[in-house]
Parts: sequence; structure tokens; C-alpha cells
Amino acid sequence: MAENGNAADSSNSMEGNPTYSYGTDIVMIQHLIEIDQVSYEGYIKIAETLVLINAGTENYTGPIFAWIPDEAFDVNVGLLEMVMGGQINLIEYSMEGNVVSWDGTVPAGPNIPNMYRLEYKVPKVSTDTITVTKKLKYPTLVNYDYIPPQSMPALVIKVMKSDEMETSFTNGAGSKIETDSVEILEDSITYNWAPPLFEEITIKSDKPGAASSDITLYLLIALVIIIIIGYPFLRGKSTALKNFEEKLAAVIPKKQDDGIYLDKEDDEDESEDDEYVDE
Repeated sequence: MAENGNAADSSNSMEGNPTYSYGTDIVMIQHLIEIDQVSYEGYIKIAETLVLINAGTENYTGPIFAWIPDEAFDVNVGLLEMVMGGQINLIEYSMEGNVVSWDGTVPAGPNIPNMYRLEYKVPKVSTDTITVTKKLKYPTLVNYDYIPPQSMPALVIKVMKSDEMETSFTNGAGSKIETDSVEILEDSITYNWAPPLFEEITIKSDKPGAASSDITLYLLIALVIIIIIGYPFLRGKSTALKNFEEKLAAVIPKKQDDGIYLDKEDDEDESEDDEYVDE
């Protein structure tokens, strides 16, 4: 997994911070995941915005954690300024396996929430089917509770895709995930959950009919194999098949005899013509 220049030494990331944010009152009030499938050749850009608040009575200073896929590269972490047109200030991060961590401060009480920006890219293996997996919780560091404000979604996934692609969602067990609400815009579709009842989600975009056509082909091949293997057994058990074969056998020799007879007549005609010419 490639890292960016603002990555810190992971061996020093936890030093002096014995308290981890997952064991405190730090909660996720909104998690925005933007997946751009169309703007870049050969890879997909993913941008996550994590909005955290401190529901406790003491300020928290320590590491913040997030999970990224194995194949992620060009990773960047930043703190988003909470002002109109605010910039993203890059901060150092550490990597340990799939877990990204960075030091942050989340003040207690009714303060303006901190917004962290996590960006990375993943390879685009195919243009017909695009799959991205995201783990919202990952033992034991990535373990925030999703508690949204009233009437607001806690998890928002925005997919920028081509028009002919359809998007579906499954959890870690492969079961289909239904969305709470959907917003369709001109160049993207936004899916909302409040809160998410799953810990892992796979976002799959593919062209309609691509998967079903492959399944149909496999079924046809399997059917042909079954017929070839099963025909001798069926022939021995079925009187109708035997009768059909007998009728077919009775017809084919007759056609062959007729063909031979016609060939003989043609030969005789040719010989008579030859004799006539000789005379």
C-alpha cells in the first residue's frame, strides 16, 4: 500500500497517547464517502469526510482511526476548516495494516464538530464492474458509534458513475443492503442511512445484464454437459427414445438405398450415352 509524504512513522504514532478514541465518548455524527468512478483513467478516487463530536465532559486529544482497503494508494489526511470555502490542512498520519491513524483534538460540549478528510485511490480493474468495500468498524481501533443529529443521515455515500451503471450494496455476509433514502442528481446518486445497521459495506456498480448474460452462458454449457452424460442412461430407461431410434434407423438406410439406386441409374445413362456417341 503506497503512502503519501505526510505519513508519519507508525511506531511513534501511539506514544504518549494511552487513551484511544474508540474507548471514549467520541461519536460519528456523519460519515460522508464520495466515490468518483468516472473522472480518472485506471483508478477510482475516494474521499471520506468524518464529522466527530465529543459527547463527554472532558476534551479528547489522541489518535483518530479509519479503515481503508488493501489496494489503496496516494493516501492523504487533512483537517477541514469549518468556515465558508475552508481549506483542507494536511496532517501527518500513520499506517498499520488497513488502519490509518492521526492525532486530533475533539473538544467536549456543544462546540463546532471537527471534520477530517481522508482521501485515497484504488485501482479500477474493470469498466464493466466496479467494486469498493468499506469497513465502518474494524477491531479494535475503528469502533465509533454512528449517532446522527435529528432528521440527518449518519452515513452518506455519494457515487459518481456513468449513466449505464447500476449500483447495489451488500454487507460483510453478502446480504443485500437497502438504503433509507436516495437523492438523484445530474452527475451522481447519494445514498443515505440513519444510522447504518451494518459494519461493512460493499458498493458495486455494473452494467445491467452483464452478470446475467454470463450466468445464462454457464447454464447452457451445464445443460449440454448434462444431456451428453445423461443420454445413455435415459436411452436405457425410455421406451419412447428406443422407438424413435428404430424409426430413424428404418428411414436412414432407405434414403441411402435410394441414393445408391439413383447413382446406378446415372451410371447406366452415362454408359448408354457413351455407346451412342461411339456409334
